[in-house]
Amino acid sequence: MTFPIGPEYFVGKGVRLTGTSTGTLCDTEEALKLVQEGKVRPIIVEKKLEDIQECLDLLEKGDGVGKFVVKL
Repeated sequence: MTFPIGPEYFVGKGVRLTGTSTGTLCDTEEALKLVQEGKVRPIIVEKKLEDIQECLDLLEKGDGVGKFVVKL
C-alpha cells in the first residue's frame, strides 16, 4: 500500500499511523464510529518519562487500564 503523502507530513504534523492485527476493517470502522458518536470514550493516562517502568510493570501484570501516553 502506498500513501500520497511523504514522511515529512507525519513528522511535521505529529501524525502517527497505527495498525492492528486484531479484528477486521469493518470492526475498526465500527469502533471508530462509536468513538465519533461519543458512545465510547477512550481512557488516556498521561505519564512522565521517568514513570515508564511503572507503566510496563502494570501492563505485564495485566493491571494497566487505558492507554498510557508518555509526555516528554
